[in-house]
Amino acid sequence: MENSPLVSILINCYNSSNFIVRAVSSVINQTYQNWELIIWDDGSTDDTIKILKNKFNDKRIKIFSQNTNEGLGPSRINAIKKINGSLVSILDADDFYNNQKIYKQVEVFKMNKKVAICATWANFYDESLNLVEKFESELTNEEIKRRLLLVNIFPHSSVMYRKDLAINCGWYSELYEYSQDFDLTVKLIKNNELYLVKENLTNITQPSDSMTKSEKYNFIRIKENIKILETNLKHDKLSNKDFKRIKSIIETNYLKLSIKQLKTDFLQSIIKIFSIIFKNPLIFFKFKLVRTLLERKKR
Repeated sequence: MENSPLVSILINCYNSSNFIVRAVSSVINQTYQNWELIIWDDGSTDDTIKILKNKFNDKRIKIFSQNTNEGLGPSRINAIKKINGSLVSILDADDFYNNQKIYKQVEVFKMNKKVAICATWANFYDESLNLVEKFESELTNEEIKRRLLLVNIFPHSSVMYRKDLAINCGWYSELYEYSQDFDLTVKLIKNNELYLVKENLTNITQPSDSMTKSEKYNFIRIKENIKILETNLKHDKLSNKDFKRIKSIIETNYLKLSIKQLKTDFLQSIIKIFSIIFKNPLIFFKFKLVRTLLERKKR
């Protein structure tokens, strides 16, 4: 129904037994009730599936699992084939919603047909649920649109988007493993509007063993972000200031990659590091640029 569109909430999970009940419960407790929950398990070896089947008995919850662990990128692409809603909301397995999150985002889409993607403010917690920082950007929607060409400021669990527009722009790309969210956001805002709900409706937790804190995943993510940013340099509405900012972010990312590769390829990495520094002697002063642009506040 137009006044109550079906929202598909997507959880991709792997060995999420410690968090999955909290995530799913936050969906069930939403004030907006016309949703389906697509849970795609990427070959978990713990009790994730057992817990889901024993704890929840709701026909709106649809559980899919695969026998092998394929990684987040392929799993997302497999999962979206099961989505039926006109709006898609993302929820990482270790995150959780406030109970009006879905309702308030649906209202945004109902009021503005030009909005392709909507995010919310978010709280960030450690694994003990201590509040460590907040995403509370006061930028206008247009300012955020420009900022997103520089850095992915939206926590993906805060995001809801229109399925038809995601399909039209290629949805999640097979080219990326851990930066599919950034790529999709950039594609969605190219010819459409975005909206930020300035309320803390999303809760992000970052356990010590999460992908966010993994050296292996960060290495891949940096390489993928470079690729996306190099594409963003060609954006026709990019200001000269932002062009220079993107160039600086790319250069610092290349430097970070070279530093990370010192243990495996010392000589080649040293050559790359000195080459980058020679071209841009002030590059170390730009290491905090991304952190500044993320619109995060420490608590």
